[in-house]
Amino acid sequence: MSKFCVEVHHGGKFEKSPKLHYVGGETCIWDCDDSAWNYEKCLDNLKELGYYEIDSMWYKIGGRDLHVGLKELKDDDGTTEMAKVSKCMGKVSLYVSHPISQPEVLDTVPLVEGGQEDEAKTIVGERAKEVAIQKQKRRKTVHNPK
Repeated sequence: MSKFCVEVHHGGKFEKSPKLHYVGGETCIWDCDDSAWNYEKCLDNLKELGYYEIDSMWYKIGGRDLHVGLKELKDDDGTTEMAKVSKCMGKVSLYVSHPISQPEVLDTVPLVEGGQEDEAKTIVGERAKEVAIQKQKRRKTVHNPK
């Protein structure tokens, strides 16, 4: 069992200006065990960071610039090479390319207060229906004279 270090760049994107750079996002360090390290473990670690979908993963070979030193990580052969690079260089850099996505809005229901719609307030998701029903029950109780 041998340990090695992966420097993970995630949440950003690649830009060429004039050389290739990874801009934005965050960086974290994974301390990995080479006996447990494989492609699936890498994907599991990314899920722990909140990334369930990725476009691609790239790792940097040695001290090269990104535009010449990147190799796509797509299988266990790549993770084995990453461990070797890290042991030689002290760490290996992994760059994650993410799909561009829009947030998914499940349901939007305007709240009704005092009989008038308050357009500025909305609640997203299943909870919105519950809140609207509760407010309607309260309103009937308060405004329904016997």
